[in-house]
Formats: sequence, structure tokens, C-alpha cells
Amino acid sequence: MTNTPTILVCDDEVSYLDLYEAMLSEEGMNVLKTVSGRECISLAESKGPDLILLDVSLPGLSGFDVCSLLKKGPRTRFIPLIFVTAAFKDVKDRVHGIQRGADDYITKPFHHDELMVRIKALLRMRDLQEELIHERETKEELEKTIDHLKTKLEGSGGHRPVIVRDPRMIRIMEMIETIRDTTANVLILGETGTGKGLLAEAVHRLSARRDAPLVKVDCAALPSTLMESGLFGHEKGSFTGAVKTHLGPFERADGGTIFLDEIGEIPLELQAKLLRVIQDMEFERVGGERTISVNVRIIAATNVPLEKAVEEKKFRVDLFYRLNVIRLDLPPLRERPEDLIPLAHHFLKRYAGKNKKSVDVIEEAAVTKLLGHTWPGNVRELENVIERAVVLSSGETLSPEVIHFSAQTPKPVFRDLDRPLKDIVFDVEKEAIFRALSRTDGSVERAAGQLGVNRTTLYSKMKKYGIPMRS
Repeated sequence: MTNTPTILVCDDEVSYLDLYEAMLSEEGMNVLKTVSGRECISLAESKGPDLILLDVSLPGLSGFDVCSLLKKGPRTRFIPLIFVTAAFKDVKDRVHGIQRGADDYITKPFHHDELMVRIKALLRMRDLQEELIHERETKEELEKTIDHLKTKLEGSGGHRPVIVRDPRMIRIMEMIETIRDTTANVLILGETGTGKGLLAEAVHRLSARRDAPLVKVDCAALPSTLMESGLFGHEKGSFTGAVKTHLGPFERADGGTIFLDEIGEIPLELQAKLLRVIQDMEFERVGGERTISVNVRIIAATNVPLEKAVEEKKFRVDLFYRLNVIRLDLPPLRERPEDLIPLAHHFLKRYAGKNKKSVDVIEEAAVTKLLGHTWPGNVRELENVIERAVVLSSGETLSPEVIHFSAQTPKPVFRDLDRPLKDIVFDVEKEAIFRALSRTDGSVERAAGQLGVNRTTLYSKMKKYGIPMRS
């Protein structure tokens, strides 16, 4: 809001318009006056007042109709509005007015002080909303600057490594290499914490767009009221708190890649607009009329099966097909034990250096303990466990005593069964062997007895799966 607020008043009685002008001018406010509902809408769109006082009984369009139209307009829907009228006869009328989008109401005849208190309260609320939005935008700009500086300081080697040993993960990396020179959209599916964001970075880094921006959007973190702005940007004054024009992530990613994490959280009403961007590479900012064209590659990710969401009419089937051009099914950590220990060593090195610790070896018993865990939190949980273990370690080796798992770990919400049966059996067998070895403290003989196979067979399977043998 400006230092001198502008109030738009609409009343078919000229005497009331003169009264409003005298009262509001005395309080240092600018006043716009009209007796017409249609002119009220026109003035609201062109002048962008800070608040509207609206009579209900108007010639032509009623105040209720004017309110409804204002609350639907992209440039006027967030302007605070107070009904000032003698037409409210009972509670039903008042409820009807609020349902049309009014922020408050006051009945005629009114007291000067009561009207001014209500006006100032709404203006103050708008001020606070603008301050919050401004702080959020300032924080976003600061974070972008920090990320840019980090990238410049780190150079081309500043990216996070993708550590893979598991055959399925190797196939995924080979697929990323295959599509490096294409512009095909990519859909990454996997449980929370499996590293979908890291994989998206790898897709961008290996592509022809590597020197252009990679803009990440956590769709689950966008407030529902600001999701459209969070995706497509907004014009100054397009809603309460929009103190300046804000470029959305699609504009910031122009020429590069946009990563839409938790894509399943986008509501249906916005999915149509997102589909248009994917198909035509164009959109309008919230409150804007100019069509903006961009050139971006889209990587989307989710931890829930989108096919099910499509069946339940929660996700558009046409949008699903547009996103699902190249599909990467990221297996959970419990199904890729070959990656577990290399990842653990990677995190050990990182957090030992960060915490100035000399620990650089994971004891064999600690390896067995790590391999026996089911990792419902996936790589994110492993990183947390190793960081805590490093902090608690006092020597040069990481012992099983400092490895602690959460008492209550999240239940996996995604498991990829949409693949060949032999692959599923392969993973289940690996998991069964790991659990048996964990229960028997690494004893192959006792684990073989629990699994109902002879020791030679179990040794053969452990070698096949790359499971280390305890000496």
C-alpha cells in the first residue's frame, strides 16, 4: 500500500459520496467516486485502489454482482471490499455478502469512528500481507544469489556426485547418457529420500543445456493461494502483497531446465495451465495479459504412482503423457544394497571433514548393521545416520555402537512393482539375505539355516549380489 491510500467508493446516493469524500480526505486518503457499478469495476481495474466501499442497492448491476465480478478479476480480486448499505435486513443477507467475497460490511446509518476503524484495520492487514510477500521474495532473491555464487566458486566440479553400483541404477545412468542431446521431458518416480533431485541434477548436467539455469520448484512447499504465482510469476498489484513484478521459475529457467518436484501436488485447476506450457511453451503471469514464450526442458518427480492418481481423476491423463516421455524409476535404497556402502563411505568422508573428525573407516560389524536395516527413509536417512555416527565417534573407525536408527521411521509410500517379475524376485531375495545376515550377526551358516538353503548356495548368492562376507 502507498503512504496515501486510495479508497474507491460506489454509492447511488450523491450525498453519501460527498460524506465519504469529506471523511476520508480528513484522514489523509485519496478518494475515487462513482454511482455506477460498471464504472466501479472499470476504476478498480485501471486505478488499483487500496480498498473499495460498495453499496448493495445500485442501478443496473447490484452491489452483489459488482462484488462477484471484482473478486473474479485478475487485477481486482485481492482488493479489500466493504459493503456499506442499509439493505442488509437479516443475517442471511450478511452471509450472502461475505460469500460473494466481501471482507466486511457496515450498515447505514454508520458512525464515523466505526467506519474508519474498519477501513484502517483492513488497510493494516493488507500492509502486513505485502510485507510478508516482500520478505518472501527478498529471501528468494537472496537464495538465488547465494546459489549462483556457490556455483561460480565451485566451478564445474561443484556438483553433487551420483554414486551407483546397483545394476538398475547403472541402467538409469546409461539412459541419462543416451538422452543427453535430446529435449525430451523426464519423469522420475521413487520413494521420498531416494535422490530424485540428485538425479534431476545429473540429467541437466549431462545435457546440452548444462550451461543454462536449472531451476528447482518444490510444488509441495508452495502455498495453495500462491501456487499459480509460484509457478508462473505475477504482475505488480495482481494480488494482495504483489508489490513488484515477480518472474516465475519458467521464465528464470528459459533456455535451461526446470525441475518440478512433487508434481502430484499441483491441483487440477492449475494442471491445465501447466499442460499449455509443456505443449506450447507459453503462458501469462498472474494478473498479466502479455503472453510469454519460453524454451525449457521439464523434469518432474513424485513419490506416488501417477497412474493411480490418473485413475482417481486427481491428475490429468494428457499431462501425465506429456511428462512421461522418458521415465526413470528410482529404486529404494533397500533394493540397491550395492550402493549402500559406497554411499556410506561418501557421507563418512563428507561429515568427517565438516566436523574435523579423523574417522575414515567403517568397521565390518558396522557394515553388517547398515546392510541389515531396511532404510524406509532411503538415502536421506542413510546420510542422517552417518552424520550422527561421525559426530558420536571418538576414534578413527566408525563402530556399530554409534549407528542409531530412528525409533519410528516413515513407512515407505512407493514401491516399484511395474517391472519384470524376475527383477522383483531378484530384489526380494537380496533383501531376505540381508535381513537373515543381520539377524545372525553376519553368520553365513546360521543365515543359511534360517533361509532353508545350504551354505554353498548362500555363498554363491552373496557373491552374485555383492554382499560382503564377514571374516
